[in-house]
Amino acid sequence: MNIKKILHFSIGPIGAAVLGIVTIPMLAWLFSIEDIGRFSILQIILSFSCILFTLGLDQAYVREYHETDNHGVLFKTTLITSIALCLICVFFLLFNIRLIAQYAYHISSALLSWMTIICVLLTIFLRYISLTIRMQERGLLYSISQFSPKLILLLAILYLYFFGQSTFDFKNLIIIQSFSLFFVFLIFVFFTRKEFLQLFYAKFNVSLLKIMLAFGLPLVISGLVFWLMQSSSRILLLKFSTLKEVGIFGVATSVAAGFSVLTSIFNTIWAPSVFKLIKEGKGRNEVEKVSEYIALLISIVVIFISILMPIIPKFLPNKYLGIEYIVLLCVMQPLFYTLSEATAVGILVKRKTKYSVLISILGLIVNLILLVILVPSYGALGAAISISVSFWLYFILRTEFSKIVWESINSKKIYLSTFLCLSFALSVGIMHLNYIYTAIGAFLLLISNVAIFLNILKMSFTSLINIWKCR
Repeated sequence: MNIKKILHFSIGPIGAAVLGIVTIPMLAWLFSIEDIGRFSILQIILSFSCILFTLGLDQAYVREYHETDNHGVLFKTTLITSIALCLICVFFLLFNIRLIAQYAYHISSALLSWMTIICVLLTIFLRYISLTIRMQERGLLYSISQFSPKLILLLAILYLYFFGQSTFDFKNLIIIQSFSLFFVFLIFVFFTRKEFLQLFYAKFNVSLLKIMLAFGLPLVISGLVFWLMQSSSRILLLKFSTLKEVGIFGVATSVAAGFSVLTSIFNTIWAPSVFKLIKEGKGRNEVEKVSEYIALLISIVVIFISILMPIIPKFLPNKYLGIEYIVLLCVMQPLFYTLSEATAVGILVKRKTKYSVLISILGLIVNLILLVILVPSYGALGAAISISVSFWLYFILRTEFSKIVWESINSKKIYLSTFLCLSFALSVGIMHLNYIYTAIGAFLLLISNVAIFLNILKMSFTSLINIWKCR
C-alpha cells in the first residue's frame, strides 16, 4: 500500500476522531447526563447488533471478495442473510415493542424502540457498504463513509440549536442519530448503486453461505466476547449504578476513543507490511522495534493527557467535574489494544485464532470481576479502573500467547513501560492527585521511559541526523 492510499484511508479515522471531540462537549452542554447515558447505551446496542446479526459474514465477505468473480452474488448472500436475521428478531418483539426502550433506556416508549430498530438496520447496511468500498480500494470514499455519520449528527444538532429548538432530550437525540444514518445510507447507496441493483437479479447462493458461515461464526464468539470487554462497563453501570454515572463514563470513553485513531491508522499500515517482512525473515526484529516505539508513544500520550487534565472539564458543564481522572484511565484501553496488535502478530502468522477467543474470555472474566467489586462503590471511576487494568492484562496475554506459538520477542521493556503508565494513571485517578503532584509524576514517568527506551531514541536521533546531512 503506497503513501497516497495510506493517507486516503487515514482521513476517515482522523476525521471521525476530530468530529467526536467537537461533538462531545456540545452534547454534554445541551443534553442531560442521563440522556447522554442513554445515547451511550444506544452506541453499544448498535455495535452489538453489528456483531450478532452479521454472523461474521462481514469478515467472510472481506475474505472471499477477491476469491470470487461474482461480487453481486457475494453481496446479496451476505446482506440478505444479515437483514433477514434482524427482521426475524424484530418480528418476535412486535408483541411488546416497548421492551427495547424499557430495558435499554429505562423509558417505556414504542417510538424509542422503533428508532433503535431503524438505527440497527441502517448500521448493518452501512457496514456492508463501507466494506464494499474498502475492498474496491476507494480510500477517500471509504474515509468519508467513516466520518460522515458524525458530521451529519453534528450539523443536525447545530441546526436544532440555532433554529430555536427548546427541548433537548433523548427522543430528539435518537431521531437525529436515525436521520444522520439514513442520510449517509442514501448517499452511499448512490456510490454503490451497481451492487444494490444486483440485489434484484443476482442469485442467493446457499452453498457460498455455508462456506462463509463456517468461516464467520467462530469469529462471532470472539467478537461478542471482545464487545463485552468494551461494553460491560456501561451495562453494569446501568445495573449497579445510575444513568448519570453511565453518562459520565460515556463522555469519558468518547473522549478517550479519539485515540483509537492510532489503532485504525496503525492497522492500515502494519497488516500489509508485517507479513511481507515475515516472509523475508525480518519479522521478529521489526515487531520488537515497532512495539517499543508504540510503548514509547503510549507513555508520551499518557504524559500529554495528564498535563492537560485541568483543561478537560472547562469544555464541559460543572456536572462533569472530576471526569478528567476517568478520561486518563479510559484512554488506556485504545492504547493497550493498539500495542497488542503489534506484539500479538504471531497469533495471526500461525493462524492460531482460537487463542484470540480464549484470551478475550480471560480478559472479560477479569473485567467483570473488577466491575462487580468496584462499580457499586465508585461508579464511573470504578468502571474506568476495571477497563484499564483488564486491557493491560489482555495485552500481556496476547503478547505471551504470540510468543508461545511464534517467536519469542524481548518484551521486558514494553511490559515495564506499560506497567509504569498504568500505575501512574491508577494513582492519579484513585487518589485524585493535586495537579502539582500529577505534573511531578508525569515528569518522573518521562524520565523513566527515556531511560527504558534510550536505544531507540539514540537510533532515531542518529537517523534524523543522517537524513539532515543527506539534504
